[in-house]
Amino acid sequence: MMHGGMNTLFGIGPIWLILFWLGLIVLGIYLLVNFVDGNKHNTKNKQDKKENSSLKILQDRFAKGEITEAEYNHKKGILKED
Repeated sequence: MMHGGMNTLFGIGPIWLILFWLGLIVLGIYLLVNFVDGNKHNTKNKQDKKENSSLKILQDRFAKGEITEAEYNHKKGILKED
């Protein structure tokens, strides 16, 4: 008789087949949760970080005396509009 045919999936065995499919399902769920919903949060976080860093640079320039108070307020207003 032949051993290792289709019943054992070429010698791998049914338990490995079940673990393989379970792993694919878990990976699929993980990717869906992190990348479908995660893109909404990542976009907002990136925009907030960019806005905060721009404001920080503006505050630093004002503190160093590189720009006047009028320039600071004007540019700060522009940054807050975006």
